[in-house]
Amino acid sequence: MPMGLHAAPIPGDETQQAMMYGPVVLAGLLGDKGLSKRDTYIGYKTTPGGFPVSAPKIQTVTSDPTRWVEPVRGKPLAFQTAFQGHLIPMIPLYKVHGERYVVYWKANVFPA
Repeated sequence: MPMGLHAAPIPGDETQQAMMYGPVVLAGLLGDKGLSKRDTYIGYKTTPGGFPVSAPKIQTVTSDPTRWVEPVRGKPLAFQTAFQGHLIPMIPLYKVHGERYVVYWKANVFPA
């Protein structure tokens, strides 16, 4: 199966983008600050506890929507944000556990 980075925007809003590696959805890790075990093991509740955090906005260009993500050398299926002024680790969504994460990023898209 061919694997490569590609953006998956929400239909009708190109500025809301998920990043994928082949069929794998990538999640940006936002940390677990302020979360307790009770907040992360929610049982059958539909709303986890803790306080919400904002996901950073992404700066990118229309000619290459994957420009803001790069692979982490020596770590399979590990990525990070690039050219954003700060690094946010990104891993497959199915591996996220016990911390906040973002899948759809608000992208400020600039013409090339």
